[in-house]
Amino acid sequence: MAGFIEYNRDFIQRELENDGLYSSLLLDPAYHERLLDEHILSLDPNILYSTTVLSEEIFKIPNSTLRGYIIQLSGYVEALEATARKKALPYISVFKLHMVLLTLKKGESLATIKVRLGLKEAKTTKKEVPKEEEGKYKQKYNDETLDLIFKQVFGQLQKYQTRMNAQERWLESQNEIGHLRSKLAENENARDSKLKEIENIKSQITINRLYRKLDLQTMAIVQKNSEEKGSGFFSLFSKKSTVDFEKDIRVDEKDLKTDYIESKLEENIKQYTIEVEHLNEDIEALSNEINEKENKLRSEIKQLEQFTPLELDDIVPEPVGLVEEE
Repeated sequence: MAGFIEYNRDFIQRELENDGLYSSLLLDPAYHERLLDEHILSLDPNILYSTTVLSEEIFKIPNSTLRGYIIQLSGYVEALEATARKKALPYISVFKLHMVLLTLKKGESLATIKVRLGLKEAKTTKKEVPKEEEGKYKQKYNDETLDLIFKQVFGQLQKYQTRMNAQERWLESQNEIGHLRSKLAENENARDSKLKEIENIKSQITINRLYRKLDLQTMAIVQKNSEEKGSGFFSLFSKKSTVDFEKDIRVDEKDLKTDYIESKLEENIKQYTIEVEHLNEDIEALSNEINEKENKLRSEIKQLEQFTPLELDDIVPEPVGLVEEE
């Protein structure tokens, strides 16, 4: 519950920044801390609160008094009609009632508060029954039945809210996994590109060493040619030539020293290798994160599969009201 405090504080500040009651209580040193009471701020903002819970557990006032305030403050405090006699309030309405009760404690009357809020007098919607006909009517449901109906409806509403929250988390997980997969593919492409570049550079080094080897062998031929009595390049290959190719001309790979070009190419390989290692680390981390989120997504799917559509008609088959006795 404590995890909701900061979220609710920001939520209330955004929603009620232009609310007169909120501003006056916030600026009143004697009521500032009571306005932002942690007990109220720690309530779950994602569920609905019945008048029974509000009166008995939160505000500690009679249920009838609380319902009277809700009726009088209609248009400011929004309440969902769960049944004819039961109401359920979202968190913002719970906080507004909290502000009204604090303002009453400051000494203001409910009538004054209504004027400040620009509310009209509440009109009763109760059907007027002539005294001579009162005996002809009876209540459709007794209080015990109404309480049972309210619990069923309220339970379904809470399940519906839970389902909506699970669906939001499911969609959020889907979007996050899609973004991570795109990033993973981008890193894998970058890694593969650098690996191909490393292979290309290695081929360049091989070709460079081959050309250098041929150059050295050609120089050895020229040198041996000058030592022979005959002149000319092809004299080395005459029958009388005493040049041993393996001994006098052939250049061993081990004798080739690294030149400037090869050293630069080797530096490029080292740089690409480091980048590939970093990309592999990122790829591994992204793969692990995707697996975690996919496991979480499967859990959300199982939770969604537990819910069925909300069907109030199955809970309250007939409207609640007054019926005429037969």
